[in-house]
Amino acid sequence: WCLRSRPPDSARFNPSPGPSPTRGGEKTAGTWQTYTKNDGLPDDVVWAVAVNGEGIWFGTNSGAARYTPSTNGWRVYTVDDGLINNIVTSISVEEKYIFLTTPAGVTMLDKQVDSLTPYSRADGLVASEAKSAASKEKYHWIGTADGITLYNQITDISRDFTVLEGLPSNNVQ
Repeated sequence: WCLRSRPPDSARFNPSPGPSPTRGGEKTAGTWQTYTKNDGLPDDVVWAVAVNGEGIWFGTNSGAARYTPSTNGWRVYTVDDGLINNIVTSISVEEKYIFLTTPAGVTMLDKQVDSLTPYSRADGLVASEAKSAASKEKYHWIGTADGITLYNQITDISRDFTVLEGLPSNNVQ
């Protein structure tokens, strides 16, 4: 994955592999930075990227990683840390939590205490194969192979949506 530095301190993503004008060291405006396993990614196959104020999140075939540009540091999360599966296919970032979807379910990362909580069909998801996630305040939408689960974090109640409730398809990417 390549990141292009753009003033003022913003980044643009180029998901295509290829040579990078700079590797490591200082990034200058208008240049691309490539990140690989050698730089700290858990895998060179990247399925998802999300950005928040703390850094850049990557979902890979071997776990999730957060890159913090201010410290040039990496934090990697795998099944050994509590991730439900190492293949992270999408990432949803909100104020207190990060949601990481995988073929086995979704893992919620509590940013305040740096702890992971896995969820699967047994925990209320409409299906374990989670494919996408989106969050807005207390609401968390998880797209799966069998529909969507909407989770209200305040009430701790989830609701499923499928073709029976009007979805055009149960397979939600």
